[in-house]
Amino acid sequence: MARLIFINRFFYPDHSATSQILSDLAFYLASEGHEVHVITSRQIYDDPHAALAGCETINAAHVHRVTSTQFGRSALLGRSLDYLSFYRSVRRSLNEITGPNDLIIAKTDPPLLSVVAGGVAQRRRARLEPISKSSEEDNEAGKLDEAEEVVGVIFPADEDATLPLYPGEKTLDQPASHVTA
Repeated sequence: MARLIFINRFFYPDHSATSQILSDLAFYLASEGHEVHVITSRQIYDDPHAALAGCETINAAHVHRVTSTQFGRSALLGRSLDYLSFYRSVRRSLNEITGPNDLIIAKTDPPLLSVVAGGVAQRRRARLEPISKSSEEDNEAGKLDEAEEVVGVIFPADEDATLPLYPGEKTLDQPASHVTA
C-alpha cells in the first residue's frame, strides 16, 4: 500500500486552521490502517520560537518536523526567509522518505509548497496531489506532472445571491434589481 505523505507548515499540537484540518484527517486515515507521514515545521503558529520534537508518532501518524528559520510573520523579509528555509528542509525530508507510488499531499501553507514537492515526486516516481488550487483545478490536480505558473485566480460570482439581512429590518421579497426607490 502506498504511503500518504502530507506537507504543511503547521500540525498538531498547533491550533491554526490548516493544522487542525490536517491533524484530524491524518489521525483518521492512520486509524483506518493507512501509513501516514506528515512533514511539518517545529513551530507553532503563534510562537515562531517553539521547538517541537523532530520525529514522533502521534495517533499512529509519523510526524517529521523539519527545521527552518524563525523570524515569524511580523516582517515580509523574515517571513520569506522562513518560507525558503522550510522549502529546503521539506525537500530534504521528502527525498529521504518518499518512495515509488507514494502519494504526496501538499497543503496550502506556505504558498507554492506543491512546486517544491513536484520535483521530488517526479524524481521518486511518486504521485503529487496539491490542495492549493481552485476547486475547478483540484479535479485534475492528480494529473499535474510538473510545476506550472499560476497567473491569476477567478472567483465565481453567484448570480442568485440573496440580499443581505439586517436584524430588525423587514426582508424584501424581490431581488435588488427589481426594487425601486
